[in-house]
Parts: sequence; structure tokens; C-alpha cells
Amino acid sequence: MFREKIAMRKSRPSNKLDEMGIVEKLVNEQFSHCFNSYAQSYNKRYNRFGSLFKESFQRKVIDSEEYLRSVICYVHNNAIHHELVDDALKWKHSSYPNLFTSCPTIINRQEVIEIFDNLENLVYVHKQSVELSLMEFCAELMD
Repeated sequence: MFREKIAMRKSRPSNKLDEMGIVEKLVNEQFSHCFNSYAQSYNKRYNRFGSLFKESFQRKVIDSEEYLRSVICYVHNNAIHHELVDDALKWKHSSYPNLFTSCPTIINRQEVIEIFDNLENLVYVHKQSVELSLMEFCAELMD
């Protein structure tokens, strides 16, 4: 599925707006307005001032199925990495638990599962990425 989407994107005629950077500029401005508005409201409500966000957001093109799998695992395991939970299934703010239910959701479960070939492999790859992150973290402590 991902390969077909990349192929379709490459075969589309180029968009003159994209070439001029107008679309990128508009998207950046809209996110900036959203974040600034939220920060101002939050600061006013809690009688504080200053930045709420550590850094500005960064966009990266997902140009391969391998990188897409890595990003999905990173997002799903982020709460584990930050020690908010010990299992991604326990994090209620994640889409990961929704992959294992039949409850209504906006997530296209089957498409996500197909990126990992099947549900069993999805679980395996997620667990491997947690273990790898833990090993990297321990290696940093040893240095």
C-alpha cells in the first residue's frame, strides 16, 4: 500500500504551488498560529508567561516503508521511553491499543497492520524496538 502511494505521488504532475513553496509556507503559518494561540490561552489561564514548547516542530518526509515502520514504532513506544507506562497497550493516548480492538476508530487498522505484514509481526517489531531503545539507553549510561 505504501509503495503504491509513493509511486502515485511520484507520477503525479508537479504542483506549481508546491514548487514555489507556498503550500509549505501556509502550513507552517497555520501550525504557528495554532501553537501561539494555544500558548497564549494556556499562559493566561494559569497566570504564566513564556514558551510552552521546547522547540519548533520539524517535518520529515517518510519516503520508505522501513522508515514508516520505524516512525510508527517510535510514536507507539514513546510513552515507554519516557517511563509513563511499561507497556504501550496501557497508554490511553496512543493509537496502539486501538489496533487490537474492533471498536470504532478513525485509524485504518488493516493498513497499519499490513505495513508490518501481520498483527503478530507488528507486536514483535514493537517489542524489539523497545528492547533496542533500552539497550541504547544502558549503553549511554555505561559511557
